[in-house]
Amino acid sequence: MDEKTHKFTIFLMKESVSGFKECIKPDKEVEYRCLNSEGGLDGVIVVSKSAERVPEWIEFLNVFCEEKIQMKKNVSNKAVMLVKISNRILALTFGFGRSFLREECIEKNFGFLAALNMLDPDKIRSINAATIEDMVVQVQKQSSYATRQEEFSLNAMNDIMTSITGKSQKEFWASSVSGKDSLVVSVKLFPVDLKERLEYYLSAYKSDRYKDQGFAWIDNIREERDKGRVEILDNMILERMQRKDLTNIFVAPPETVDWSAIKGFMISGAKKRREKSENYNEEPNIEEYLNVVREEVDFKEKIKKDRLLVMTDDGFVHVVSSLYDAIVAQIMYEEELYILCNGRWFNVENDFFSSVKSFVAKIPVSDIDLPECSLGEDEGKYNERVSESSEVVLLDKKLVSVDGGARQIEACDLFTKNRQFVHVKNRSSSAQLSHLFAQGRVSAQCFISDEEYRKQVYQKVKGKLGKDIFSYRSKPGSEEFEVVYAIIAKKIGPIEENLPFFSMVNLMLAVQELDRMHMKFSVKMILRK
Repeated sequence: MDEKTHKFTIFLMKESVSGFKECIKPDKEVEYRCLNSEGGLDGVIVVSKSAERVPEWIEFLNVFCEEKIQMKKNVSNKAVMLVKISNRILALTFGFGRSFLREECIEKNFGFLAALNMLDPDKIRSINAATIEDMVVQVQKQSSYATRQEEFSLNAMNDIMTSITGKSQKEFWASSVSGKDSLVVSVKLFPVDLKERLEYYLSAYKSDRYKDQGFAWIDNIREERDKGRVEILDNMILERMQRKDLTNIFVAPPETVDWSAIKGFMISGAKKRREKSENYNEEPNIEEYLNVVREEVDFKEKIKKDRLLVMTDDGFVHVVSSLYDAIVAQIMYEEELYILCNGRWFNVENDFFSSVKSFVAKIPVSDIDLPECSLGEDEGKYNERVSESSEVVLLDKKLVSVDGGARQIEACDLFTKNRQFVHVKNRSSSAQLSHLFAQGRVSAQCFISDEEYRKQVYQKVKGKLGKDIFSYRSKPGSEEFEVVYAIIAKKIGPIEENLPFFSMVNLMLAVQELDRMHMKFSVKMILRK
């Protein structure tokens, strides 16, 4: 054959897979064909026993058609070429050949890492990422021209890159590359040169060249998509829950909810569902749920079937998510940190985890005197009680316009005579804490940059704290004001020991931004009794 441009989709099998037949699903009707000596490859070609059939949807359409539709039978062709390179098996899929491969044998992220090491960092076309904020959000960012990663506005702290497409650095090996689990390459070659290219793709996967090309941050957090490992992690968490060991395990809504309109939560299966508010707890009560779970039930199946429910002020009950999707957990496995969030597991690089935890540990603890929060007392009632002091003004739910427009935000929950913006939240979910940290940052930005915003805040606090509390006409000087993040929790102690990892990341990002604005910041734990 002549030299032509081919597009190959390539999978790498796990190192433990040594035989070609191990790679193929046992229920598939296939034929194995030996390779000839052309190209010097050690391997086999797996082809399907072709089956002709008329599409099933024709029968449905003929129900409505005056004249019966006639359509020729089509053939679904599938093939996989399995070759051994340096004692690893690579699979090249053709047609729908991907369906032959056993999922548990596929090396996850092979294509992603190989592509990262092959592509030109100045010629990226698209990136897929998961952003960790209130929830895990999948995003795809494309460029109309090949460009650098900076143009895609990724955040190294809470973005998880999952796939990438771009131009290859060297056209000899590929003109374009795309990678996730599989590596997709467009390459011009003679068939006899395939072995050389495959050897290069495998070496690209093993390389750490990406670290010198500005992608070292991708090792910070990676989604764990190996089904075998996910099952092990699930079983570890479930076994702990059955023992009622809830260390670093709690339940929280996996999506943003309007906490101001919520009367309480209930987990289906914990008690009979009744449309009465007394059956709902202020926070999701996982202990109550575990106390009634019978030992003989399939616990894993049960938590995926049971639901986190919420009752709103209007008396309606809504399903938030499955119980499994609402579990937030941290666990060490094989000396690595794994986090369960939104029903998905993430692997956190240990040095990154340590650096985040160390940063958060150094955030100053506020000396503000805040009382304990009573059991059953919500944030609104708590803020009202604290504001009874002559030194504190209640700004909770008192909105301030931004830039004179329609958009309005809370400046804070409480403003003190010491010019502290105090933001109060219950430590009931990562989502709530993420909102808390963002609220403090956004309010500070508006206060520093917008005189009209400062004037509105001034008008709300001067009556109680006096006209000299601050001058809204002049831009605040360095460290004249302080943002206090006050977190209500059942247990108090060092902030780095009381926050889920993703909450710590969001707190770190928020205070870094406050520091750049020369705004003082601190944290305060409030005990709920």
